Amino acid sequence: SPAASFAAAPGRPAGAPTAVAIHDLGTVALVAVPADTITRTNGNPSVGLSVLKAPDANTVTVANEIKGALPDIRNAVGHGVQFQSILDQATPITTAIGSIVQEGLLGALFAILVIFLFLRSARATLVAAVSIPLSLIVALLVLWWQGITLNILTLGGLMVAIGRVVDDAIVVLENISRHVSDGEGPVAAAYTGGREIVTAVTASTLTTVAVFLPIAFLTGIAGSFFRPFALTVVTALLASLLVAVTVVPLLASRFLKPRLRPVGARQPRSWLQAGYIPVIRGATGHRAITLVAAGAIFIGSLGLVPFLRINLLDQSSSPNFPVRLTMPDNSTLAQTNAETETVENMVRGLPGVSAFQATVGGSSDPFAPPGTVPADPTTAQILVLVNTNAYNQVFGGVQNALKSYHGPARIAVGQAQSSANASSSQMQVQVHAPNQDTLQQSTDQVMTALSQVGGVSELKSNLAASKSQYQLVPTDKLGQTGLSAQQLAGLVAQQINGQVAAQATLPSGPVGVRVQLPPGTADTPAALLSLRIPTAIGTVPLATLATLQKVSGPQTINRSNGDRASTITGTITSNNTRAVQTQGRPSGR
Repeated sequence: SPAASFAAAPGRPAGAPTAVAIHDLGTVALVAVPADTITRTNGNPSVGLSVLKAPDANTVTVANEIKGALPDIRNAVGHGVQFQSILDQATPITTAIGSIVQEGLLGALFAILVIFLFLRSARATLVAAVSIPLSLIVALLVLWWQGITLNILTLGGLMVAIGRVVDDAIVVLENISRHVSDGEGPVAAAYTGGREIVTAVTASTLTTVAVFLPIAFLTGIAGSFFRPFALTVVTALLASLLVAVTVVPLLASRFLKPRLRPVGARQPRSWLQAGYIPVIRGATGHRAITLVAAGAIFIGSLGLVPFLRINLLDQSSSPNFPVRLTMPDNSTLAQTNAETETVENMVRGLPGVSAFQATVGGSSDPFAPPGTVPADPTTAQILVLVNTNAYNQVFGGVQNALKSYHGPARIAVGQAQSSANASSSQMQVQVHAPNQDTLQQSTDQVMTALSQVGGVSELKSNLAASKSQYQLVPTDKLGQTGLSAQQLAGLVAQQINGQVAAQATLPSGPVGVRVQLPPGTADTPAALLSLRIPTAIGTVPLATLATLQKVSGPQTINRSNGDRASTITGTITSNNTRAVQTQGRPSGR
């Protein structure tokens, strides 16, 4: 075997006259590195693979290319390996865009029907409707020129613009139609009607543009979100103005039919005019009442502002949600895995659940990038995927099913999150104190106070509970060996953890060779003190250089501006972020 061949290889220890076989110096075994994370999908062992796109790549394009490559990869791997997509950001994007496009087309259709209802002319309706595609095409050209993609916000801007771009065309067309009804020819009416109304139409459009244009200069997260939206709306509005004062008069002069009416005959009133005239007469005849009513409505609307909820984005409708498990301190990965399997069995088979993925051994820092911190064997997460339109049913079903769990783990069923609202749903509070005891007391007080705030869940602190540990106390002998306390600590750690001494090339590939003491060598204080430490005066027992003192101390130490610090994190489940912050801020002082 590869291990036996490596064990028989000769080696020459330092100072030895001849080479000896490696197996004469110790035991050689080929072992696997213990896993610090376990992943299962639908109860079956799996490997979780996350694919991150480049900053300038398109999410939908990358996702579709990956889906297209999976069959060839599956055939190349073989062994019956199956792939299952757990999180696909392209799905909600394409679904949302499809819904927006569908609703936008319906909105455009209804706008055309409303135009026909009021103008009562198919030719006039066609002239006004032309402004919709022409204005949107100009907006799309500007988006392409600026390198902006079609996303939820830009499509939303186009949908908002659909109802506004026809306004200018309707106003110009109605004035031209009035001149035609008065007996003017279509060409003369187009010239006269367009000239009369161009100032009012320009002022109206530029006023609306002035509202949206400042949004294009926002910075930060809000700017990233709404700058494309504002640019889309502004471009469509300016294009609609251009269409209204150029294309609409041209088409009106060609499509509108001249009308002959006897001299002095008055144009009959429409049903809308007949209903509006009494209203305007009443408003102008009772000016004081009209002004007081308008002022009351304005002041009343301002009074509703405090009742508005403030948030970056509402809770996501993403078809998944997490179930998080937290085991007692010092729990092993195997113990956490056993409890996770119990919870998986409770989730399995619930109506509306399409799949679930369990990850045992989570990150100890929820704000750290993946892979930058070691896995925490006391935590696990089960990501539950739900069928379409079954989120509330599955969420309630999982909560009810987990009520029968009575194991040692703490379980929290979290709300759905997406990349869009993850940052706005996370809360982080930092606590400072001059010493560890005060920090622990203050953190406990803040945790208790925040637990009383509505709309906050999954509170946890990175201030781990104190635990017993051994502290090396140097003796006077250490100074005579030329070693410092830091160097001694490094040598002891090297003895306990071992050291990668070489890289062996086996038929299966390169393998690291780690030299370490046999198991049980340093499991007790007495065994630890008997470790042989190399020094300038020779190899001596650790007991000669230091003593062991059992103390109680923190597992981790964090400092901020010289003070001890802890971080409390939580998830905001309320749609009113400002209310949560207002309630939590006094509690955290």
